Amino acid sequence: VCRQQPSNPTAVLFLARLYGETGEWAKTEAVCRQYLQDQSADRSMRLLLARALLARGGDARSKEAGEIAWNVFQEGLRGGEELEAVMNILFAAGLSARCRQIIAQFESQGSAPDNLLAIGRASFIAGDLATSARLADQVLVAQPKNINALMLASDTETRLGAQSDDASHYEKGATLYERILATAKTSTAAANNLAWTLGVLLGKEQRGLETILRYIPAASEPSPIVPTDVLDTVGTLHLRMNRNDTAREYFEAITQREPNNATAWFRIGQIHDRTGRTDRAEQCFAKARELAPTENWQVRKAEAGLGN
Repeated sequence: VCRQQPSNPTAVLFLARLYGETGEWAKTEAVCRQYLQDQSADRSMRLLLARALLARGGDARSKEAGEIAWNVFQEGLRGGEELEAVMNILFAAGLSARCRQIIAQFESQGSAPDNLLAIGRASFIAGDLATSARLADQVLVAQPKNINALMLASDTETRLGAQSDDASHYEKGATLYERILATAKTSTAAANNLAWTLGVLLGKEQRGLETILRYIPAASEPSPIVPTDVLDTVGTLHLRMNRNDTAREYFEAITQREPNNATAWFRIGQIHDRTGRTDRAEQCFAKARELAPTENWQVRKAEAGLGN
């Protein structure tokens, strides 16, 4: 379609997103830049270009990504999805001061539910969990089935659990994800987050696996149609249950899709180490170190029960 209609925004955006889903961010960048030569005002394509720049890494690309996101914000945001995209890009680009400027601007615009959720999600991204929890609860008092408020509240609880090592936050987060799925059974994000919370954070691996397969049946195998974060969750759950060969299939599927995914390479190395293939394990660990040199892999290996 793109060859026949190079200015078709739906087809071009979908193609660019598909390249990103398979880890081919250089192609995403190229498609976006070519399209934006003639359609420079397309906001969705500009934000996708910023994501591609961040994924490819480097100071110059991060700076350009931040500038793109800031310009989109200054033109006026069109809904919560744009706000979340802009905040994520700015935060990843290290522009936390601009994140705070956005929060302050929204705080001055009143207390309508959509505005409160915008402030709450922006606060969550910036790490202000007290504010995100308070605003999500405030919206849920008036609108108990508001999916966006439930998702913000559940994400905040699981993040609080990670910071405090308090399992009660994980339990509350799981309950909130279940409330979302009672209303929106096709929410991949809620299903994946619920499975991770149950299986990894609360140590109920079998229940977590059953949960994700109930809501995302395609995840029963490492299929190309399964999102990367779901592959990671299912692989991690199998790994925790010592189903090493099955786990490896999921993490290898991730590296085929995203060759620069350092965590997936680390997990494959962990499986090889566990099954006595130390040479192949060290090759995978070396690959992870190469891809993410600033990560403290010795700590990660210690947490996984591995040697030096």
